[in-house]
Amino acid sequence: MRVTNARLGWAALVLTMFVGPAVYAADDDAAYRAKRSASDWGTSIVSKYYDFGKNIDVTVADAAYSKADAELWAKVTIRWKGPFSGDDYWAVGEVTQNANGVTWKETSRSDSLNGYIFSKALAKGLLQELDKDRFQPLSDASFDAIERDGAALRERDWALPPLVAGKWAEVTRRDGRKVVAERLAYEFKQLDQEMPRIGKMRVAKLPCYEDGYVCEVQTQSGRKAGTCALLMADQKVSLLNGVGPAFMKFNESVKLRLRDETEASEYLRLFCAGLGAADGTFQLVERADELHWTVSAPSSEQRSVAERVKAVSATRLRDGSWRVTGNMMYGKTLFSVHMTILPDGQVNMTDDRSLLEDLHVSTSRFIQGMRVPD
Repeated sequence: MRVTNARLGWAALVLTMFVGPAVYAADDDAAYRAKRSASDWGTSIVSKYYDFGKNIDVTVADAAYSKADAELWAKVTIRWKGPFSGDDYWAVGEVTQNANGVTWKETSRSDSLNGYIFSKALAKGLLQELDKDRFQPLSDASFDAIERDGAALRERDWALPPLVAGKWAEVTRRDGRKVVAERLAYEFKQLDQEMPRIGKMRVAKLPCYEDGYVCEVQTQSGRKAGTCALLMADQKVSLLNGVGPAFMKFNESVKLRLRDETEASEYLRLFCAGLGAADGTFQLVERADELHWTVSAPSSEQRSVAERVKAVSATRLRDGSWRVTGNMMYGKTLFSVHMTILPDGQVNMTDDRSLLEDLHVSTSRFIQGMRVPD
């Protein structure tokens, strides 16, 4: 275990040289207290909140001590190795230590850690919420066959951009890929369909759900290449298939977070991206470069879109609903829209107006559990 103090180390060294080590024992010396406790903090936090870790390093960036409350606070960065070769994780957060013990409030984390936590939670969910008569764990031999079948697909580029913007991390470890494959096999059995060939996997954290993630899987069924998306929070999972009830059923059993404008707009972005209709999927648009322009798209058309789109605006109402205005892409038409997000996650369109039609953009649609390019 290595412990470093990024901000306060020089001051501590100078005091040691001129006053002596005894200065560190002073009750108000928060830097010393935090540095002395950092080793234990790192081990207990990684064990409790992230399940597993080794070679743990802790850096103390700031610290404060309250004599009155006998409470020590520190901002730290924890870095550690995961259970498999090549796993390197980090998390930044705030530690509070008092008579009640140690608490941890994470403020940021590495993208690779998202993939690890998603896989662990998904594995636990497989054992808790599924119809045991329809769920069959994959043997190592069966999973090896799935991996061989998807080897050529993994060498290709993704057929579609990510479902929503965010920090996506690829799921590469065998245990993570295996549990995603098991869940997809279960979901397609529920649809009475054969599971498509699977390739690469990517995962992103969702701010609009407590412990929420979305995982996209590169897929191919026959000649159709696309993606499948698994929505997960609190070990509950839903396969996004382009229909609203999938969201509503999911929201009934998890903690949807609509506490501020960011969470409300991010939820609406996800909700729209997971819906499909006759002309394809829906996309909340704030900038022209968010659209997937074809190579033949004239620059004048892109400028026209740039002149019309604006940032999403969300206003919270007294009943906890959100009134949202913005721009929506549906098919090849750009709309100005007014929508309401109810506290339970239901979304109502209250007004829409067509702005530009027949745009040179690439679109997608949901077909039998897959999102595929038009």
